[in-house]
Amino acid sequence: AYRYTTVAMATLSYYFAPVIVTVASPFLFKEKLTARQVFCFIMSTLGLVLVIGVSRGGSSSDLIGILFGLGAAVFYASVVLLNKSIRHVSGINRTFFQFLAAILVLTPYVCLTGGSHLLDMDALGVINLLVVGVFHTGICYCMYFSSLRYLKGQEASILSYIDPLVAILVSVTFLHETITVFQVVGGGMILGFTVLNEVSMRAGGGGQDPREELRP
Repeated sequence: AYRYTTVAMATLSYYFAPVIVTVASPFLFKEKLTARQVFCFIMSTLGLVLVIGVSRGGSSSDLIGILFGLGAAVFYASVVLLNKSIRHVSGINRTFFQFLAAILVLTPYVCLTGGSHLLDMDALGVINLLVVGVFHTGICYCMYFSSLRYLKGQEASILSYIDPLVAILVSVTFLHETITVFQVVGGGMILGFTVLNEVSMRAGGGGQDPREELRP
């Protein structure tokens, strides 16, 4: 998607994954979708639009990029929905088997499209790759898949909006990139309506002990 359109458009189309999860959860898991959750979801989506900042204009390749982004959204939503369907399996086991499947798929693809270039990396590159693989991929994905056992589909989808917000904060703090007033407002909307949704879920009985759901 990033090759064919802007980062903003690719990211925005990719983050339609929570929309898919929210719409599918009532049908797949019989989860009740309240009017307040719909309202919070819509307002969080508007906040996401402000944070990302959709660029104007575009070229004929934008549609291709957006379609790739939406395709990625479908597969990402499938990850959430499939993991919600898996019971009595720990997060670390889910992570292991999903990454094992990814290795089996990617290994022949890499071999057929130019091979690996690991031997050309310097020491700093190897260290960075290990940090990304161990922490940002292994540990973080294990935490994420573990959390899906205790979250409803709507909760997981709305909380995922914190992802692009954190990306903006990190870019401002560490990369010293500028942030606009619209992005600040959008970030406040994401956090505010996420908290409102969580409070409404607890007040409406959504705060049931998640272990009850896992007991036979």
